[in-house]
Amino acid sequence: MTQGKDVFASLGETTSRGKVVSGGVVKITDRGQVEVLRGGDELPAAPDSMVVTADRLHVVSWYRNYQWDFATKNWSKPSDDRMLTVFPGSAGPWGSRSRQEVFRLHASDSENALYQNAWCSRKHRGSTYWPKFLIEHDEKLWFGGRPWRDFRSSGFYSFDTRTQQFRKYGPRHGFRYDKNCRYTCHDGVVAHGHIWLATSDGLAQVTILNAEKAARKSEPLTEIQQ
Repeated sequence: MTQGKDVFASLGETTSRGKVVSGGVVKITDRGQVEVLRGGDELPAAPDSMVVTADRLHVVSWYRNYQWDFATKNWSKPSDDRMLTVFPGSAGPWGSRSRQEVFRLHASDSENALYQNAWCSRKHRGSTYWPKFLIEHDEKLWFGGRPWRDFRSSGFYSFDTRTQQFRKYGPRHGFRYDKNCRYTCHDGVVAHGHIWLATSDGLAQVTILNAEKAARKSEPLTEIQQ
């Protein structure tokens, strides 16, 4: 992650089995100086995800949200709510947690209610899905990660912010599916009219079709090539 000419990196210590046991964030300046960010409610381990905004650094460490204030040069933990990850967004960071798999980090509960169609219902106890990336494109959110088995999905989803329609993509859209949830969409990017996905089975190309054509044929808005 970068702010101006400064680069922020997650740095951690792991056990011989790969488990992260400690760590934090370092800032590397354009002159090559390295600074460990310390002070306030310091991180218990290396962050799993980071987002840089104009005034602070947002991270998730051990399933909690922490923020580094560039003015006070201190860490703070806004709440003790469990968090899965944070994503960059055009109007501020996005967050993800169980039962609120997609929400705006600094929006009110009433504002975030817009995205509730993408949340796992509380009637499905213990069930959730875990987004690992989020893309904003053409007033839609495209996101993916680990699938939730009951969705019969392959870990790729879209949400239309105009209609609040939530779509799940799986085998009938060209994706593969693993009943043990081993199939995962790890990352995604928009380029040249396509969404390119890094999946557990390789690279997938999602072609965004014309909405009128899709509606006329009663088809989803994507074609998958993998």
